[in-house]
Amino acid sequence: IASAEYSGLIGAVGVGILWFNELPDIYMLIGTIMIVIPIVWLANVEKRKQKVLATQTQPLEHVAP
Repeated sequence: IASAEYSGLIGAVGVGILWFNELPDIYMLIGTIMIVIPIVWLANVEKRKQKVLATQTQPLEHVAP
């Protein structure tokens, strides 16, 4: 959910380019990379964690009462 909040960055850059005729500089690109890389990394970690949990759980009908 938090990563969806950063999608506004794309919109802000688009508005800056279209309405204010601004081009992103190197500092903006570095900042964007510093935001995007951890989000992608975290998403991959969570995906792997979910796969491990899915393989470790048993179906409910096989659980002893």
